Amino acid sequence: MSHGRDGRFDGGRGSDVHSASAGTDINSGGNNEVVRSGDTDGGPGGRKRNKRRDRGNDESGNSSASHPSHIWGGDERDETTRRLFNGNFEVTINDPKVHEISKDFFGRALEDREYGELIGLPDGEKIRVEAKDGTLVIASNDKGYFSMLIRTVGQEGKQIFVENSIFAKNDQTLPRLAPRMLAYEFKKAWQLGITQIRCHAAGSKGSYFTGYSRWPQLGFNAKMDDVLKEKFPPEFQKANDLNELVRIPGGLEQLEIHGGSIDLIFDLTPHSSSWQIFKAYLKEKDIQVHNE
Repeated sequence: MSHGRDGRFDGGRGSDVHSASAGTDINSGGNNEVVRSGDTDGGPGGRKRNKRRDRGNDESGNSSASHPSHIWGGDERDETTRRLFNGNFEVTINDPKVHEISKDFFGRALEDREYGELIGLPDGEKIRVEAKDGTLVIASNDKGYFSMLIRTVGQEGKQIFVENSIFAKNDQTLPRLAPRMLAYEFKKAWQLGITQIRCHAAGSKGSYFTGYSRWPQLGFNAKMDDVLKEKFPPEFQKANDLNELVRIPGGLEQLEIHGGSIDLIFDLTPHSSSWQIFKAYLKEKDIQVHNE
């Protein structure tokens, strides 16, 4: 399985997130079907599919329960979140295989707006959903709040995952847009029964890419094997993974010095250390996302 390269991080420091890989032709032509958020298109019937039911959804697929309160924000959204995240985006699907793969993964064809929700898409953005080698590729190069965005929904064994492949910022990218997008991505992924968000975080000390130390700040995690531990001072070698490392005073700074490109996973399981770190980050930065 290949990983995208979320290299630079938009966490309020004005830095980019770039990737060295793609994975879809987001400029493909054809008779595109453009659906605005709120419209639905279930698509044709598909192949034999997983018996998977959404968490908190009724028989119609409508959300009847939301993310567990212990991993979600307060009662009000902050001004930036309230202004940007209202489901006012466009989704284009021109491949009927998208609906078939969706049924395989989730037991039903997702409504078109749900693809935007699954990647935490801000208002005004446009995305294209395509089927590629048994995966769903959600992509945008609309030059709105970012110059390119690619997310891949795939399956490994019985596990459905989302791979955050590319997030390339531009001069329209707002400070701390990425964590807000992640908050909505995590919520929708959990509701769909997805338990992992994956990414390849690129970079090392002095390099252009900084994702290797920025994504762990948001709860993305990886095991610390003996080879990696040996790079750190003794007092930090007790950490078994990056989540433990960044919780040790000075651990994040040590990661910036000694870390390098690495494959990361955000564990969507309730009460996971990933969630605890992410929720603490939102609180520290005064980012409030309402559980609607």
